[in-house]
Amino acid sequence: VRFNQKGIFDYRDYGIKLIDKDTENYSKHDNADIIAIQISPSVLDNDNSEFNWFSLDKHALTVEQMRETDVVEGCLVYSLGFPINMIGEHRKNPICRLGCISRVSDLFDNQNNEYLIDLQAIPGNSGAPVINRPEETCIQGTTHNTSSNLIGIISGTIDYSEQCDDAKCPKEHEKNSGIATIHTVDAIIEVVEKEYQRRSG
Repeated sequence: VRFNQKGIFDYRDYGIKLIDKDTENYSKHDNADIIAIQISPSVLDNDNSEFNWFSLDKHALTVEQMRETDVVEGCLVYSLGFPINMIGEHRKNPICRLGCISRVSDLFDNQNNEYLIDLQAIPGNSGAPVINRPEETCIQGTTHNTSSNLIGIISGTIDYSEQCDDAKCPKEHEKNSGIATIHTVDAIIEVVEKEYQRRSG
């Protein structure tokens, strides 16, 4: 795991032992491709490593909160990630990408456990946070968010090759459809709570 160093243009890498003597040192979600592992802020502070986080009770929206505040199709979103090492060698700053929610109604209707965004995710974007863009105005009688919030993480993309045969989708064409699948904050909370319980007891 890589952290930037405070005050200098450099980073520090930390090795994490995911399995120790056949015991998993992390918690994984039962259905979503998400794991949680505990880190030590005091170690990072002592090493002069820079870090920050999303507080799940202050800076994130569950599915129900998304529904209540009209985070629906067409709402703009940002994603922060490190795609295919497109960043300088001495410091890691994320690349911001802009997209919009493509389909979330199935999630609200309990027909799916993920939703879709229109955003050109590429290798290295998996696990990247997805953040809603706040809106200053809204139509009378509707609600809206006035602050940015974590609303999920990228789990993957939908490729053309999964949707059509070679005759309709030649191999020389770009495979990425520009549609990314998103794990919800609810799934993140579930695995974080699972990790907390594992470490507590």
